[in-house]
Amino acid sequence: MSFRHFWTTLDYIHEPKSPFWYLFWGFILGGSLIYAILSQNFLFAIILVIGLIFIFYSEFQKPKILYVELDDKKIKINDEIFNLNDYYCFSIFKIRDRFFLEIYPKSFFKKEIHIAIPEHLIENIRKDLLKIIKEKKQEPRILTSIFRHLWP
Repeated sequence: MSFRHFWTTLDYIHEPKSPFWYLFWGFILGGSLIYAILSQNFLFAIILVIGLIFIFYSEFQKPKILYVELDDKKIKINDEIFNLNDYYCFSIFKIRDRFFLEIYPKSFFKKEIHIAIPEHLIENIRKDLLKIIKEKKQEPRILTSIFRHLWP
């Protein structure tokens, strides 16, 4: 019943954006920010600043290499170890051109695991994980899908 899988992946794939993309979103968010300040709507201004951070996030943050080890007891991502007994099901799905493994916690306070997996390991990982937790056939959550379309 024991198994072990190793792989490396990037937390996201950097896609260069055209200058038009930055000009468009900078103009929209910048104009909205000026309007928010002039209308004294400071909550809207704060939300817009957070939006600007997300728009330009990928330019300031380089993709990190993740070292993943999965066995019958745990999943280890870099130095973080997650006990699989704390999780009740998993799902494997494709967003754009990447496959992802998502493992759902039993407790609200545990971290959901969301990690890219290589295509050649999908069936082996699915077969081995089915030995210890069930698979949930579902599409990715809407926020996961939005995030992965912005930063694959």
